[in-house]
Amino acid sequence: MDQRFAIKFLLKKMMNPKDIIKEMNETYGEECYSDSQIYFWIRQIKCGRQDLSDLPKPGRPVDEQLTVTIQKAFNENQFASARSVARKIGISHTTVLDHITNIIGMKFVHLRLSPHFLTEDQKKKRVKMAKNLLKNLKEEEATGYEFILTGDESWFYYHYPQKEIWILKGEDVPIGHKNEPYAKKSMFTLFVNGKGVQLIDLKPAEVKITGDYFLSNIFMTIEQSDLMIKSKKWRHRLCLHYDNAPSHCSKIVKSHIENSTIKIWDHPPYSPDLAICDFGLFGTMKNSFTGSDFNNEDELLESIQEFFASKSEEFYKSLFSEWIRRLHSCIQNKGNYIH
Repeated sequence: MDQRFAIKFLLKKMMNPKDIIKEMNETYGEECYSDSQIYFWIRQIKCGRQDLSDLPKPGRPVDEQLTVTIQKAFNENQFASARSVARKIGISHTTVLDHITNIIGMKFVHLRLSPHFLTEDQKKKRVKMAKNLLKNLKEEEATGYEFILTGDESWFYYHYPQKEIWILKGEDVPIGHKNEPYAKKSMFTLFVNGKGVQLIDLKPAEVKITGDYFLSNIFMTIEQSDLMIKSKKWRHRLCLHYDNAPSHCSKIVKSHIENSTIKIWDHPPYSPDLAICDFGLFGTMKNSFTGSDFNNEDELLESIQEFFASKSEEFYKSLFSEWIRRLHSCIQNKGNYIH
């Protein structure tokens, strides 16, 4: 109320609206009315309004007991629909909606789905392994994360349907369709470091990723790469990070690692939220392909390469920065998922 009287006082001093706004902001600071509110009261006072208190709101008075009853119903079952509560109480569902949104202040939201229900033991493992990963990343910081390769696999389809469409007002919204599991697709394997993409492998769906395939086409390819040669020249051990997929942890791969100079960084179980490819790459790539159709594997691979060609080195550095942030958050949140 005092701000409204202040506006009235400044108007009597024949101040213009801009000077009034400036004076009000200097006097009331962060608690000052917004510019639109000040303009509203300037107009009201100039039109002769004497009572500066809030006018009674139109409509029926609020039934406080009904509000309590509705809130109690939703407290008992937060998954209840407005219609089910309305039937239970014996009122219209529009009345329920009006109370929960405008009076109680509730809103309907979609649950944030977690990849897996984590046990306390799994949460402890996530915290422990997140600390180890942070320690390893700290050691690689000076090299710009050049000698740490992190990667994963994901299915990429040959058809990515549009998710949005223009229609005339009043028309029914068309139904879209997801790709069926049996739709044409290829398995895409990616490994990146702080400088960019270091390995891309694309294989048809009929070829299974086994331990033999991962060893021959991924692990040994990295062992023979220019980056491996550079790491030996610099006397800096090359590090590899990937999740706990069966092909990654197969006996043949583990046996080979025992005689390899590559250091493996362990990944926490059930932790896609702590893997660069999962939280920072695959989703972004697939969204960029929306509306695209690929006739063959070569066209899909070309688009994947174009996607990475458009990214600067800063993009990859930002992925590692986000990885570090998520590892810290995992520790702070006692192993719970990062959203």
